[in-house]
Amino acid sequence: IHKSGICHGDLKIDNILMDKYFNPKICDFGLATELKGENGSVKESEDVGSDKYKPPEMHNHENYDGVKADIFCLGSILLIITAGKPGFCAAKEKDRYYRFIYENKFDDYWKTTGITGLDEDLKKLIFRMLSFKPENRPSIKEILQSPWLKEIIDLNSTEYKELEDKVIEEFSKIKQKIIDKNGTLTFDKEESSSDRS
Repeated sequence: IHKSGICHGDLKIDNILMDKYFNPKICDFGLATELKGENGSVKESEDVGSDKYKPPEMHNHENYDGVKADIFCLGSILLIITAGKPGFCAAKEKDRYYRFIYENKFDDYWKTTGITGLDEDLKKLIFRMLSFKPENRPSIKEILQSPWLKEIIDLNSTEYKELEDKVIEEFSKIKQKIIDKNGTLTFDKEESSSDRS
């Protein structure tokens, strides 16, 4: 969408849908606007977006780069889906957790939030995407070339395809089990309730 001259302005988990093959689809373009300004990307500040996702410059009601704002939102999304919880309440200097990102205290952030088990390359990527300074956030191209994502892309081309096929096959079996000829939900009488869960 950036190549089409548009920034989303409200990227968050709620605005990402999955198709039947688990491909993400961005929705809700209600706050999307054209990229404009001297460099083609600076927008006038508006009080839009969701606190857990929007970048500091939007909280501070400053002019901001729509592309870099979307990158910040994507960083927030990436953190939530990999850590299983939001990394901060709002990207403000005084936020209990975001202040470590603001102060560029990498180790202190991960230690204080209690977020563990993430790959080091992933943590570095997230930290860059959530940078207080927009100019320090990576471009989409840099994100795609990051060591963590390159590893995921390599996995997707081989093992992920096999896993995807297995998941789709299992879902097909489950669907056949629970949907009868009339399209209503049924269960085999022999199955116990614990089997169905």
